[in-house]
Amino acid sequence: MQNAIHNNIAELIIFAAFEVLFLFSLLTDFSPMMTWIIASVLIIILIIHSANKGKSLHSFMEKTEQEKEWEKKSKKEFQEKLTENKKILQAFSNSFPETILMADSGEKIFFWNPSLYKMFGYSEAEIMGKSVRELFSSENISWREISKKERSGPDGDIYKALRKDGSEFPASLIVTPLFLYAQQCYFICVKDQTFQKQRDEKLSRLYSTDPLTGLYNRIHFFTLATGELERARRYGHPLSLIITDIDGLKIINKTYGSAGGDSVLKTLTEIVRTSVRNVDIPARLGGGEIALLLPNTDAEKARVTAERLRESVENTIIPVNDVSVSFTISAGVARSRQNTFHMDTLLKDADTALFLAKEKGGNCVETCIYEKIQKNKGGCE
Repeated sequence: MQNAIHNNIAELIIFAAFEVLFLFSLLTDFSPMMTWIIASVLIIILIIHSANKGKSLHSFMEKTEQEKEWEKKSKKEFQEKLTENKKILQAFSNSFPETILMADSGEKIFFWNPSLYKMFGYSEAEIMGKSVRELFSSENISWREISKKERSGPDGDIYKALRKDGSEFPASLIVTPLFLYAQQCYFICVKDQTFQKQRDEKLSRLYSTDPLTGLYNRIHFFTLATGELERARRYGHPLSLIITDIDGLKIINKTYGSAGGDSVLKTLTEIVRTSVRNVDIPARLGGGEIALLLPNTDAEKARVTAERLRESVENTIIPVNDVSVSFTISAGVARSRQNTFHMDTLLKDADTALFLAKEKGGNCVETCIYEKIQKNKGGCE
């Protein structure tokens, strides 16, 4: 009888914990996911407690006829409560869009919610007893290490999940180790991060590219160019920069409207893209200026590239408002030096060369000659 009283007290404590958790989640900003996990653990404890209660009844009760009848009734109540608790856990997990599963110490799956069918494409018969590792293409997953993390995802690790058809998708994991019937098992929550990844990539593109041309913008260009400059200095490789500018862009905008100017700029962008290597870094600096960073390229080869761009533009005619329009560009070329520690210096040298090209009437290429900088007060020829 005393043992039964203790069991009833334990049940009251567990249900009181449910009430506290429910009120705490309502009155605070407590994470819904963490609320779910704690609630699931309490349900599992209740199931284990119910199992232990059934065992204790069998061990401690006297075998009188009356007591045997009471034991039979208690076992029936125990089975009903066990079934009810399992239904609660199943119903609770069914309400979540994330995949919820449990695996034993051998990593075999023995519990899951219906979201698994949609996320991974397996049927109920196919998933029972399947190794949880078969759901991921990363073979070096350590559930112990993942369980130590508060959360993976946008600010943490992304794992490659594997569908039945062999296709992969990014997924974040929450892993909680549990002990059921004196054996370790793992409670695993899998969240599809495809939408999050696509959103991050879109935001990254918006942050790093120019909306009109699709080229890198000035900020991202400087980030990439700074890295290339550091590599060039470290390994002693040449690095050159070309800055092109559309001649008379203001006149084009005034004559054909801003749409005409945009068409000219887009045409120049396509010519640049089709004329450079994969390692080269093109970017729009602003207005009609497009920069082109050339790793492992000296000034002479950069000048040849700039001349090729200039000639391609000069021979291009585009339709603007039913009118055939041609345009030209000027270009300035500069190469990095041993004392070039910042991209601002290389950009200034190329700008100086571009200014000289404009001074000569445009539609030409000028290269900065560093040996004559002091003599010409910073000028290039």
